[in-house]
Amino acid sequence: MEDLFKRFVVDFGEVEKYGFDRANDGFVLERNILNNSFLVKIEITSEGVISYKVFDKDFGEEYVNYKFEEQHGEFVDKIREELRKVLLDVRKACFSERLFLVQQANRISDLIYKRYGNQAEFLWESSPNFGVFRNGSSKKWYAIIMNIKRSKIDSGNDEVEIINIKLDSKKIPLFLERKGFYKAYHMNKKNWISILLDGSVSDGEIMELVGESYELSR
Repeated sequence: MEDLFKRFVVDFGEVEKYGFDRANDGFVLERNILNNSFLVKIEITSEGVISYKVFDKDFGEEYVNYKFEEQHGEFVDKIREELRKVLLDVRKACFSERLFLVQQANRISDLIYKRYGNQAEFLWESSPNFGVFRNGSSKKWYAIIMNIKRSKIDSGNDEVEIINIKLDSKKIPLFLERKGFYKAYHMNKKNWISILLDGSVSDGEIMELVGESYELSR
């Protein structure tokens, strides 16, 4: 269930309307499930991070069996089902879906739309998180935002998002000497380059390079 909120961002304007109470540095909500025998406690921090626990009210202890994939049976599956219903309802009421995982990727996507009027197209079932930006006139690609394992471009195995853009082939070696720039993942490395969307490169510089790529797509 960890992925339920993976591509969603909290709408704080809806949180208290839904029934969350302010607590410490965020909000908390409690919901009874299974004929009031179990309690779901959901917390949302001021940064928008959501967490949840299930408590057995008879014993006054946290119930954790549902967290273990190897645990199965009518009872634990029912707990998972009821918890999922509660979380999906919270998501529907208090969260908005976002296109990409990291904030910079979503900012760049918004800036591209404002400047060129192009929205990300998700073309592949096998890679549903790859968003292509296509020139409205020529229909050629000029940017692709992708969610990949860091190991595809660098050391590490966490998830990252990159943007691939097309540049003059003479410029690419110079950029590759800088932090945040990598040989193009899954594209022609002579004409394309990958930029890590983790703040290493500013939004402004990325958009300048997107502009160059856009011109090359005419």
